[in-house]
Amino acid sequence: MLANQLKQQVRVYCFILTTPEAKSTKAVHVKATWARRFNGFEFISSEDDPSLPALRAVEIESRSVLWKKTIFGMTNAYKKHVDDFDFFMKADDDTYVIVENLRFLLSKLNPQDPIILGRHFKEPIRRLAVLGQHMDF
Repeated sequence: MLANQLKQQVRVYCFILTTPEAKSTKAVHVKATWARRFNGFEFISSEDDPSLPALRAVEIESRSVLWKKTIFGMTNAYKKHVDDFDFFMKADDDTYVIVENLRFLLSKLNPQDPIILGRHFKEPIRRLAVLGQHMDF
């Protein structure tokens, strides 16, 4: 099957931002559905939790520490996993990923070439809609 073949050829690791409060409502369901389809994954939180697995990145949870959690996830991925995977992804616990489609897209790319995939916002950076709320910068 193509999906199984690509899983061996295109190794993708994902770190997923979450909170201890979202463990039972979001994180466990992410783990049970799409996260397990990656070659490797870890949750980034304010508490260590081997059952997810989650790594402690910050002392307290708030929206103001999201960037710190992201930097921690990227640094951890580089230090611990850079030689084990071809591509790295950052996600949130309210994301849904069709990993097989992502892997198919990535199969056309050279993992040695630096690349960032994402969505370009059409709105000016001063005003973005985030989770249905408008934020002014």
